[in-house]
Amino acid sequence: MNTRRTVLTAFLALGGGPALAHGEGKRGVNGGIIGDVGDRHVEVLARDGEIRIWVLDAQDRPVPAAGASGSLIVLAQGRQQTIRLEPAENNAYLVARGEFRADRAMRVVATLTLPGQTQRQARFTPVE
Repeated sequence: MNTRRTVLTAFLALGGGPALAHGEGKRGVNGGIIGDVGDRHVEVLARDGEIRIWVLDAQDRPVPAAGASGSLIVLAQGRQQTIRLEPAENNAYLVARGEFRADRAMRVVATLTLPGQTQRQARFTPVE
């Protein structure tokens, strides 16, 4: 089995819930894509080597990410990386840094624990 097929199989085998069920492709105030994690919304923005995740309120406005944690499985350029999310800039958002290029083929599986929630998984295609 080739590497690309192995990565795709691993991605499809990961559980978690629908990706971007909330406003498919809707842009947030930071330029990222808005998606659902449990009963909360998040904004996901991917750049080369960095993915940022903002926790949002009911009106899709960013709220402090204090108390949020998680990790990402990033599938990009035929490689799979597991990257821990860290708080950034006064808990304004969570950030993961790795060696990848943000492109339309990129897929992200997020395992997140948001304040007041149990751990959830969600899949994202953060680049349109």
